[in-house]
Amino acid sequence: MAIIQDAIYDRLTTFAGLTALVSARSYPGKPPQDPTVPFVWYRLISAERVSAMGADTGNVAHMVEVNAEDLTAAGASDVAEQIRAALQRWSGTHASVVVADSFAVNQRTFFDTGREHFRELQEFRVWSSE
Repeated sequence: MAIIQDAIYDRLTTFAGLTALVSARSYPGKPPQDPTVPFVWYRLISAERVSAMGADTGNVAHMVEVNAEDLTAAGASDVAEQIRAALQRWSGTHASVVVADSFAVNQRTFFDTGREHFRELQEFRVWSSE
């Protein structure tokens, strides 16, 4: 069964503006130790399955966190803008998953003292069908 994480990976690794910056360095779950920068990592935060009276609709509202990391704040911001361009109002069939719509709901900036990277975190609500 295809899952939303597969669809997100497919979208992030085939979106030209993003791959121009990070190549194929998009990691599900968490990045590897000492990754080449810049890179992207993402994870599923929640999946709310919508029910109606007497039946399940098959619609799922996923909350997905997507992170852009680089050595500079400007670099992380550039990657984050491409992530937003890839996922904002994204729809269609990707990796056998039907994505109805996607939109950004939150964005924050961090400095990761452990890796000494700047990080732009974005959260997206992604609607799909099961």
